[in-house]
This record gives sequence, structure tokens and C-alpha cells, in this order.
Amino acid sequence: MSNSYSLKDSRYCAIDVEELVLGCLILNDTFFDYRLEENDFCLLEHKIIYKAILSLKKVGHKISPILIKYEIIDNEDYEVFSSLRSDGYLFELANTAYSPELCVEFAEILHDRSGNRIGKTLEKSFKCKKNSKGKKK
Repeated sequence: MSNSYSLKDSRYCAIDVEELVLGCLILNDTFFDYRLEENDFCLLEHKIIYKAILSLKKVGHKISPILIKYEIIDNEDYEVFSSLRSDGYLFELANTAYSPELCVEFAEILHDRSGNRIGKTLEKSFKCKKNSKGKKK
């Protein structure tokens, strides 16, 4: 699977883990014991997929690549999604899934990585504000 993210972000993004977690959710929708958030995902297409999975789960639907595709269309995210990935990508994700026990560990890694990413962004923002206060206008 090709990645659509910048290499400079790779320390804080775990794209392969994102793919594994989404694959687990597609194959086993009972894996919702571990709560993730949309922002735990780096890639926009993964955020769109996760949002669709949450929408389906919220109304009690089973999760499948085809239902996810139509939910993405209903959410009006399809144009963006299709510019990043083909429809077959949802089936590719389903083929990446591991056992449910490992999925929980992958979800924890994903959540931890997102915390590091958010922390680094806040740290950079704070440094920029601190540096701009010392400059003369």
C-alpha cells in the first residue's frame, strides 16, 4: 500500500499500524472496546474511513468495505477519499487484519503516537510564540 504522508511526519505517524487497526475494525466490529478518535489517525483517508466506521456503528450497522464506501459517499467525503485512494483500498485494509488481541495493542500504539504528534505540534507552537515575543516590530 502506498502512503500519502510526508516522510518528516513518520516519527509520529504509524501508517502501517493505522492500516492494521482499520483492517481489524472492518473485519471485527466488536473491537470497539478500545476508544480511538478521528485525530488518532495521520492520513486524511484513514480519518475519513474511521469517521464512516463510527457512523455505521452508531446506527447499529455491521461494518464492511462496501458499507464503508457508501457511508463515505453519504458523508460527502467521497471526492476527497477517491482522490487519495481507490475503492479497492478498503478491501486491502481488511486483508491486513490480525487477531483481535493484537488489534488492541495496535490501537494503543496508534493512540500513543497521536499523543506524541499532538505534543510535538504544541511544543513547536509554544516555541514560535515565545520567539515572536522577543522580536521587535
